[in-house]
Amino acid sequence: MIRPGGRLHPAAFLAHGGHVVVEALLALALAALLTRGRARPRGRKDNDAPLTDAEVDALCAEWEPVPLVPATRPAAALGGDGPLVRGGTALWTDVGGRKALNCGSFNYLGLAGDASVKEKAKAAIIKYGVGSCGPRGFYGTIDVHLYLETALAKFMGTEEAIMYS
Repeated sequence: MIRPGGRLHPAAFLAHGGHVVVEALLALALAALLTRGRARPRGRKDNDAPLTDAEVDALCAEWEPVPLVPATRPAAALGGDGPLVRGGTALWTDVGGRKALNCGSFNYLGLAGDASVKEKAKAAIIKYGVGSCGPRGFYGTIDVHLYLETALAKFMGTEEAIMYS
């Protein structure tokens, strides 16, 4: 019935004037909405007087804001102050006396204390500077852009490559 050629298939529905029925129903719904009276807030009539200044002050005085963040439980209810996290190696740390994988640090590879990494970082800062962005259109083409394009072309097995920010 619904497959192509069936009575309820959209093509058959449109071919037999079914769209006229849908359009008529939509027109009736629109007419009903337009002829309805305007919506009023519940419990308020048009002839109600606006609130006086004293009523506004009384309403403001009794209003209590709802906290944006629910109240936290005291540490004692959680079983003390929680586990103590102590530093360990870069990859592993000590949490409450148990060895755990360190996923809460940017130094998870342990490179922050490596002297050769510090020297390379210092040389890069001296040569290129630091900033919040580094696109070619802003700073221009520098040697690392060209090096990356060469490396990408070699990796992809193409003659050349171009890099866009």
